[in-house]
Parts: sequence; C-alpha cells; structure tokens
Amino acid sequence: GAQQHNLSNRIPVQGRRQAMAPAAIRELEIYLGNILFDRDRLSEARFALKGRRVTASQVAVLMHTFTFESNQVKFAKYAYQYTIDKKNYHRVKQAFTFSSSARELTIISTRKWHIDKKKPLKFRGFFLVCFLIFIDGFQIHVPKHKGPLIGLLLNDH
Repeated sequence: GAQQHNLSNRIPVQGRRQAMAPAAIRELEIYLGNILFDRDRLSEARFALKGRRVTASQVAVLMHTFTFESNQVKFAKYAYQYTIDKKNYHRVKQAFTFSSSARELTIISTRKWHIDKKKPLKFRGFFLVCFLIFIDGFQIHVPKHKGPLIGLLLNDH
C-alpha cells in the first residue's frame, strides 16, 4: 500500500562500482523481514536493488529474508546482475538448503553473458575476429574495395 517502496526511496543510489553500505543492507533486511508474503517481499527486494550494487555476501544475507527457497532462488538470479563481485557468487550458492537450488544458480552464473548486458558485444567481436582469421587461413579472395578494418585484421597492406 502506501508504505510500499518507502524504504527503497530512502536508500541512496550508490556509484556504479560501489556496493550498498552495510547499514543500508541491514535496514533493507529488517524491512523485507517485516513483509508478510514472499511474493510482496520479492517485489520489494527487486525494487530496492534497481540502480544499486551489492556484494555476493549481501545477496546471501537478503536471500534469507524469504520463507520459501524457490523465492530465494528467484531473488538470487535477479540480484546477480547487480552484484559487483560475481566471482564470489559461490557464497550465495552455499547459503541454500537444497543442492538443487545451488545447481539452478550455477547454470545461471555460468551463463552470465545472458544476464550481463556488456558480454554479448565482447563475444560478437571475438567471433568476428575468429571468422576473419578463418577466411585468411583459407585464402578466400577478399575484394580490393574492402574496408580498412578487414585489411588491418588480415594484415593485408
């Protein structure tokens, strides 16, 4: 109701690489813990993370405010994109009661380019270079009117 999103508006938006302050995480943890239903708690938690950054340990702390492990998994999947230390996400996986939940999260974290919006461009560039090397290796005719990038990549002066 009227109190929804009240706490989220009081938590300052941090810099791009800076995690939320411990006091803000504690306040959010208490706030989420006082919400009656998991579906409402999940909605509020998602809203609170938008535009902010967290650590893997902070995700594990907030995850424990959910009653059902299925909602803990949903939150952990959502929070991954806002986590500044993704290499430490094993801490979140270790916090689950059921190994099936940890396995589900492993699938997500090993496919991080689906979540991290910066990765697809890097992968596309990598595949372009591989394709151009493949073309050069088989000495496929490249027209004289090629762009400067292709000439540079193929070492054709």
